[in-house]
Amino acid sequence: MTTKELLNKIKGRDWYDYADEAMDKIREYDCENGTFGIVDDELLDEIVEREAREYGWTRVAYLLGNAEPHSLYGCYIDAYGNAQTIHREHIEMWLEEILENEEGE
Repeated sequence: MTTKELLNKIKGRDWYDYADEAMDKIREYDCENGTFGIVDDELLDEIVEREAREYGWTRVAYLLGNAEPHSLYGCYIDAYGNAQTIHREHIEMWLEEILENEEGE
């Protein structure tokens, strides 16, 4: 499915049926370009461990303040270095950015 088709599906009522495919495309793009800061559980564990060692538990509290532990789509690291849960709005926004880049090529 093209990025444009995926974006239209994600904006629709049945968006949930296409979210996994959309996240696969987003993760692939993120791996190649490092744009969105998506992290898997293992990497987030490493970040938490490092931040706890260097800055203590209060830094970890901020780091994980907006991260849901059982999120279906994982987390990303925002501009402030804190973990944020990935929601539908993020999937839409990232697909739009990918589409813009594809159309600009």
